[in-house]
Amino acid sequence: MRKKLISLISLWMVLFLLAGQSVLAAAPRVDASITEENIFALLDAYDKDGAYILRTMSQKGDSILSWWQGCNLIVDGVNTGVHEEFHGYSFLNLAQNVENIYIGNQKHIGVRMTKVFPTKIMSTTIPSNLRTLRWSTYVGNPIPNLGSNDLGIYGLFNEFTAYYWGMHAQMSLYDYYKSNHASTDYWQQFISMCANDRLAYAEFKYYMLQYLVYAKEHYRSVYNEIIGNKSFVMAYQVIEKQFAALIAKFEKRMQDIRTLLEKDGYSVEIDEYYYIGEYGTGIFQRDYDNLMNQLKKPVYGNILGNSAASSDKTSLGTTSITSLSKVKKGVKLKWKKASGAKGYYVYRKKAGEKKYKKVKTISGTSWTDKSVKKGKKYSYKIIPYAKTGTTITKGKFSAAKSLRV
Repeated sequence: MRKKLISLISLWMVLFLLAGQSVLAAAPRVDASITEENIFALLDAYDKDGAYILRTMSQKGDSILSWWQGCNLIVDGVNTGVHEEFHGYSFLNLAQNVENIYIGNQKHIGVRMTKVFPTKIMSTTIPSNLRTLRWSTYVGNPIPNLGSNDLGIYGLFNEFTAYYWGMHAQMSLYDYYKSNHASTDYWQQFISMCANDRLAYAEFKYYMLQYLVYAKEHYRSVYNEIIGNKSFVMAYQVIEKQFAALIAKFEKRMQDIRTLLEKDGYSVEIDEYYYIGEYGTGIFQRDYDNLMNQLKKPVYGNILGNSAASSDKTSLGTTSITSLSKVKKGVKLKWKKASGAKGYYVYRKKAGEKKYKKVKTISGTSWTDKSVKKGKKYSYKIIPYAKTGTTITKGKFSAAKSLRV
């Protein structure tokens, strides 16, 4: 009997200790105070890689809380904090001309940096329509001593990787947002930050490949050393693959969030903006699509294992509405054929509405809108799209044309 009692007490103590550990390991509430302890507890529960980067740099003396200045909630600084502290982590061995590219599971690849030329030298080769959000800051007009310029392709790759780990941390919090019944404001913030990182993926990937295209023609010895740098090529292929998979997951998450919100009675529309009810946040869809289409051009071939490259020499062209007229049954639209297009999306906005809504998908270049009402003014835009397998690529919006019925 005594032995049984001791065994029961021992078992109770073990369960008590395990329960205590579970409580300690639990993520803090969404409104918890912003402290290092709570930041690590949150990331230990949801993103061990982000926790590892921050903890490593905290132990090196960095004040990680600086990235949460001005934040109201613990989740607000996670993306930026992990992104910026990755930079510090990667440059721990910069004196040896090596950057540490973290690849996950507390492992990194030490990338030896070969000779480069400043990124700005090739900046003018980027067409004006592809000078998107980060072109000026990182390529066109960089501040003095900026790594993405001074370190050439290695600096660009460093930014590419920092954006990956920031987005990785943000995406890892999806279940945390969901379990805390995030408001529409927080879902908008989640989507906005991830969409920003998705655009960074396309931008920096394009900058890196364009850098190599330019180097091949103007700095052949630099090009040969970069291409022959096995540590760099390996690190790039690992991070690029992980980043591409994360973006695919984000695009699915946008639909998952839509389903969650629609169940709660909200209307959701996704085009160039992610609208929840009347309020929307930009997702840079057009800029992202333009850059990804550019990367499919043969000139980028299989540089560094560019999975977006395509042997199809016909890029998706543009369209324009050629006529808009009243007919007996409604409004008839005609538009110019776009090269490479599989079909077209017709968007419409009624006078008084704030945004365009997709009203038709069609393979031809004309359509009659029979759902219009007399006395109302309607505006239309057309977007061409292409399809490769299950992948849909959208082109640019046409200019709008309007008509009062």
